[in-house]
Amino acid sequence: MDDNSQFLDMFFEETDEHLLKLNELVLEFEKDASDTQILNDIFRSAHTLKGMAGTMGFEKMTEITHKLENVFTILKEGKIIANQEVISIVFNSLDALAEIVEHIRQGTEDTADYSEITNVCDRIVARANETNAVASVQDADVSE
Repeated sequence: MDDNSQFLDMFFEETDEHLLKLNELVLEFEKDASDTQILNDIFRSAHTLKGMAGTMGFEKMTEITHKLENVFTILKEGKIIANQEVISIVFNSLDALAEIVEHIRQGTEDTADYSEITNVCDRIVARANETNAVASVQDADVSE
């Protein structure tokens, strides 16, 4: 067994664990979106997944986990609440990541277009930042 296949085996094992853990954590978070510990655990697991994908050079996986991490960041910052749109895109992202990993595992080309997922993540983050910018300006107006 060469080093590369050892790294891949380790990558698959750890990725499978993180994807399973993320699915379970998001289900818990969906029930109690006020639990910051669950959110911190989700963020850490997504961050680890992104790092592993990046290290292995899996660009699609890295991009999706990065966009997902951005959504988790604004959730952690309290800029948005976990509504159905947010929970749906998280689950769609996790499904896409599992699909990508399966293509890597099978050695098949992944021709799927994940731009809808990344675009929705971007829109959620942009809306949250716009809303908070407006709120900051309104707060400043009130204090003047």
